[in-house]
Amino acid sequence: MDLLTTEFSRIDLQFTPQLPTELWLMCLAYLPRRDIQQLISVSRQFHQICIEPLFEKLVTSSPSPADLANTPEPSHLLRSENASRCLKSLSSDPDAYHTRQAVRNWSFRGLQKRRPIRYSTHVSNAYTALADTFTSSLPAFPHLSVLQLSFMEVNNKLVGALECLPRLHTLALDNCEIRCTKSAPLPIATLSITQTFRASEPKPNTPSSPDRSHSTSSPITHILSPTHLERLTLDDNRLAPSAVSSFLFLPPFQRLTHLAILVPQTQGDAFFEFLGQCPQLRSLAFARHSSIAVPDRLPPEVVPHLEAYEGPLALAKVFAVDRHLKHARIHLAVTGYGGESVPVYEVLSGLAEFFGVAHNLQSLTICGAPPGLQVLRSITAYLPDLQMLDISLMYSDPAHGGSGGGGTQQTPLFFSAAERDEALRISALTGVEVDRSTGFPKDMPNTAHGIMSWLIVGKVSLPRNLREFSVRSPPRPSGTSEKMDVRKMLVRVSGLYSFLRRLCVGDRVWMWVGGGGSHGNVGHWDEYEGGLGQADGLVGSYYL
Repeated sequence: MDLLTTEFSRIDLQFTPQLPTELWLMCLAYLPRRDIQQLISVSRQFHQICIEPLFEKLVTSSPSPADLANTPEPSHLLRSENASRCLKSLSSDPDAYHTRQAVRNWSFRGLQKRRPIRYSTHVSNAYTALADTFTSSLPAFPHLSVLQLSFMEVNNKLVGALECLPRLHTLALDNCEIRCTKSAPLPIATLSITQTFRASEPKPNTPSSPDRSHSTSSPITHILSPTHLERLTLDDNRLAPSAVSSFLFLPPFQRLTHLAILVPQTQGDAFFEFLGQCPQLRSLAFARHSSIAVPDRLPPEVVPHLEAYEGPLALAKVFAVDRHLKHARIHLAVTGYGGESVPVYEVLSGLAEFFGVAHNLQSLTICGAPPGLQVLRSITAYLPDLQMLDISLMYSDPAHGGSGGGGTQQTPLFFSAAERDEALRISALTGVEVDRSTGFPKDMPNTAHGIMSWLIVGKVSLPRNLREFSVRSPPRPSGTSEKMDVRKMLVRVSGLYSFLRRLCVGDRVWMWVGGGGSHGNVGHWDEYEGGLGQADGLVGSYYL
C-alpha cells in the first residue's frame, strides 16, 4: 500500500475527473478492501468514487455458538454495543447520506437460538437489541435490493420495515422464524426460505386432497405477492405443509418461472393443483426430503413451458412427457421412503424410461449413479445430441467389483479376436492396463478412473456432440493408486470426441483452449485444480 500511496501522490488530482467513474470502479475491483479503505481518504474525489465498492454490500453477523464458547462474555457485549452504535450512526448521520445510497446488498445474521445452545441473559439481550437496531435502520437504505437474513424473527415490525424498501427484489430467509400476523405482500421477484438445521418433519392434519372449504393459513402468505414473484425457494419442513395448501387460495402465480420446493407426502395432490396456477414455470426443483406419490400423467396445460427439472427419478418421467425438457438433474435413490432397498435394475429401468421420453435434453446430471456401464450405454443410446453430462457414482466396494451390475456382470460374454486386438493396440498407445486374454480394462467401472479406462479402450461410448463431461466417485480407500498417462488419455479423448471442451475425472479438471468447432492442430488442454469439478488454479498444459 505504501507504493500505491506514493504513486497516487504524484498524480495531479485535478485531472482525475477526466476518467469516467466506471473506469475507476473497474480499477478498484482489483484492489483488496483494505487498500480501498485507505484510498478513500486521499481526496474528496476518491471519497465519492470509493463509497460504492466499500459499502455496496454490508455484512452484520452475530457470533456463532463456537465463538461464544471460546470468547469472554464482555468481549461480545462490547462488540454488540459497537455494532449497534455504528448502525445508528450510519442510518441517521446526514453526512452518511451518500453512503446509505450506495448500499445494495445486506446480509444480517442473528443469534442462533436453538436447543441445546444456551446463552447468558446479558448476551441474549445485547444481540436482540442489535437485531432491533438493524430492523429500525432498514428504511434509511432506499436503494437496498438484496437482503439476506439468518436466525431472525420475521415479525410485524420487520415486515413494516421491508415495506419501506422500494427497490427490494430479493429476500432470503435462512433458519428464520416467520411469526408475522400482518398481511403485507412484498413486491419482490425472488423469495428464498430455507432451513439448514432441519428438525423432524411435523405431522400436519391437512388431508392429501385439498379442502377448499376453509383456508389453511400460512405465515408465508402474509409476505408473498403472487403477482410479482418470479423465483421461489421453499425448503423448510416447518412451513412447507401449510404453505402448499395455502398457495391454492392465492391468485395465480403468473410470473413465477423458477420453483424449488419441499413437498411433504400429504401435500401431493395440493402441490400438483398448485402447479396449474404457474403457467410460466420453466424450472422445477424438488428438495431432497420431498416424498410425494407419482401421478400417472400430468395434463398438458400444467407447466407446459417446463425446461429444467431437478428431483427424484420417480417423478422425472411425469415432467418429461409432452414437455420440452432441456436440463435435468436426477437424484437416484438406492433406498425407498420407508428405508427399503431399491433394486438397481429398477433404477436402470427407470432411467431408460426417462431417457426415452426426454429427447430434447441438452444437459444431464445424475447424482448417485450405480457403478458400471449401463447408465452410460443408455445415455448414448437415447440421448445422442446431449451436450453436457455430469455423473457422480454411488459408493461401491472395490473388493467385490462394485454393486449394481458393475465389473464383469456388465461385460459381454462373447468377444471377437478383432475386438481384443484393437483393445491391446489402444492399451499400447494410451497406457491403460487391459487383460490380454479378453481386452477388458483391469480397472472395474465402479470409479471415475475405471469409467475413463473403459471409455478410452472403446468398450463404452459417449454422445458424439458432447461438450462437457464429468465423472466423479467417492474417495478410494487409503493405499489404492489410480495411475493415468494424462497426455495419452487426452489425445485419445480428443480423437474420439472432437467437440469436447471440458473434462472432469474425479477432482481433476481439463479445459480445451483453441479455436474452431472441433479439436484441430492448434490448441491444448489446460489442467486446473478442481474440487467437485470446480476449476480453481492452473496446474499445467498438455499439447496434442
